Amino acid sequence: MPKFWGIIPAAGVGKRMQLSTPKQYLKFNNNFVVHHALKRLMTHPSIQNVVVALSKDDEYWHQPSEVTALTCEGGAERVDSVLAAARFLLNETQCQESDWVLVHDAARPFVSLQDIQTLVQTAIQLTEPMQGCILAVPCRDTMKWSDSSGWIQKTVDRSHLWHAQTPQCFRIGELVTAILAAQAANHHMTDEASAIEFTGGSIKLVIGSTSNLKITFPEDIDIAEFMFEQQKMLSAD
Repeated sequence: MPKFWGIIPAAGVGKRMQLSTPKQYLKFNNNFVVHHALKRLMTHPSIQNVVVALSKDDEYWHQPSEVTALTCEGGAERVDSVLAAARFLLNETQCQESDWVLVHDAARPFVSLQDIQTLVQTAIQLTEPMQGCILAVPCRDTMKWSDSSGWIQKTVDRSHLWHAQTPQCFRIGELVTAILAAQAANHHMTDEASAIEFTGGSIKLVIGSTSNLKITFPEDIDIAEFMFEQQKMLSAD
């Protein structure tokens, strides 16, 4: 069986939240958002370990009581943190370039064990170079294309549109190669898949869940608290 590792880029400042505290360090159920995300990843038995990329001046991080993660210094942008974490795994652990890495948002605390398992099983079936897989959900809403002033220009066919989620899973050596190539070309990367796409790789969409919420706006914390209580009630039943 191939080995799997995890990366959580957590050096961001969460500009859209417009709060003094980075969104990954907001709390619900008395735990940081990033701790919830970390524990979800580390629950999966195939994941060897997870490295969390932190800001150089991070004053919030501490190890959660239930798990022990690796940490490294991240960078100014998400891609810089992912690259730093990948190099840390390759240089400081037994991780090999052919191993798989699951990159997961620090602000996604509800990814399910079943979705992680499906992603892992999909990755195992990929045999060609520069192939990977990501969690995603099909767009449900009518999609509009606007101009820069917010006026609708056209309605977009949503039948082939997806909302990308995380984790996103790639061979770690190939991910590093793709990121470096995209950076050298000044190609803007919004996620890891966009780096693989830039190098001509192929990425399989794995249907995830709408419950895989990303904490983006202040009101999302209230939603997270509600979702956590609902999941706790269901697990108790």
